[in-house]
Amino acid sequence: MHVEERYAVCPAGQRSSNCSRLEVQRTGQVDFRIEWSKTVCQSCPLCDPCVSTGQDHRTFVVGALHALLQGRRLNWEARQASDVDRVGLLAVCG
Repeated sequence: MHVEERYAVCPAGQRSSNCSRLEVQRTGQVDFRIEWSKTVCQSCPLCDPCVSTGQDHRTFVVGALHALLQGRRLNWEARQASDVDRVGLLAVCG
């Protein structure tokens, strides 16, 4: 997912064909709707697990802060793993 560049890549490696900026006028919240071409999805072997029931192509919505949140989540996970390593080391060497 590349919100800043306004595209995503699906599990089959296909780049999205459309990215729409959605803004809620009342709150100013910005989301992005990412979509893939129907032709690409319908000919793909991963179509069934990838495309939601009742849809004919892959589409999803992410918030404008998606990349920032993903970066923070990865940072937090790395710190958690580091803490586990330290606790394990203390148990062995302690």
